[in-house]
Amino acid sequence: MTISESMLPKVPLPVSGRRPADARRDSTAAGPRELDADWLRRALGTCGFLEQSRALCPADVAVVTFAVRWAPFGGSSPEDLLVTFGVGRTRFQSMLRTALTSHDAEQHRVREIKRTLRDDLSVAWGIPAE
Repeated sequence: MTISESMLPKVPLPVSGRRPADARRDSTAAGPRELDADWLRRALGTCGFLEQSRALCPADVAVVTFAVRWAPFGGSSPEDLLVTFGVGRTRFQSMLRTALTSHDAEQHRVREIKRTLRDDLSVAWGIPAE
């Protein structure tokens, strides 16, 4: 199933460049706002869109959704990762990067959506740039 370009502008995009929850400690610092409930709703909507358009397989949806839900907290604990996915933080971060890797066959807008979400989650989870 492919998606039409007319569907793409309706996708709720996460706002890139936001800081993780621990950045809210310094409210005087200039820069982007923290990851808030509004960001969380948009990011979960983006996950739903990527799942519906089959840009993410069910296993990747689980990884990305988990990462989005924990993003405002700077990521989950190692215990939660172990219980939920059976992996440590480094392996989970690799799984997340892989899930949000764009493919040439995807439409440009889908690749852009994945990149934006990956960037937001990388900042939130403290994933080093490649």
